[in-house]
Amino acid sequence: MSQPPGKSIDPTSSLIVGIVTDPSSFEFATSGGCADFCHLLEVRLDAFKSVDVNFLKSLEVSGLPLLFTARDPLEGGLHDLSSDQREQLLLLALPFATLVDIEIRNMEKMNALVAKARRSNVSIVGSFHDFETFPSEAIQNVLRNDSGADIVKVAVHVESEEQLAELEAVFAARSSSLPIAIMGMGPKGRESRLRALRWGSVLNYGYLGKPNAPGQWSARELRTYLEGMTTG
Repeated sequence: MSQPPGKSIDPTSSLIVGIVTDPSSFEFATSGGCADFCHLLEVRLDAFKSVDVNFLKSLEVSGLPLLFTARDPLEGGLHDLSSDQREQLLLLALPFATLVDIEIRNMEKMNALVAKARRSNVSIVGSFHDFETFPSEAIQNVLRNDSGADIVKVAVHVESEEQLAELEAVFAARSSSLPIAIMGMGPKGRESRLRALRWGSVLNYGYLGKPNAPGQWSARELRTYLEGMTTG
């Protein structure tokens, strides 16, 4: 996996990702307080009404690697941004990025962004989200990773122990060389995220201010849980 100099992550470890989605979490991230419990920050560019170079530079104060996302409205994105608008936001953020998140459905459409990320030594998270259902076949297809992403992220609606067991089986059957971030949303979302830490999910997302998806824990809670796993 490619990494920009000085801003690397370990794709073989379970990492805690603090999510920056609003002015309060942005203020907290830029105060430097996240480094105690986050390994990196995800900045949801689609959540902010204005993004410019000064906004991006201020995030460097955190001292943490930055993952930039401009989410597709079809997968939970805010402000109904077009594909071109989202791509332009991510291109603007590339000089500051360790990773960028692009929905797998959009990887081919955003091939110019993908190519520039590769040239810039920025890793790509290929993501898939379903807030309403547990699409077994789609999950399997995503984890084949035909997109060529460096990390594959799967977030789906989970409401039963059977679906949790299926998620675990899918994770266990993955290619050993493919870093996966896997998580549930909905009734079993919170439980799924703790189990995913135990399975070895590489990116584990927690909120800094308030949840932005059903079933989330705070980043601080996830770090405490992770440390308990390693010392227990």
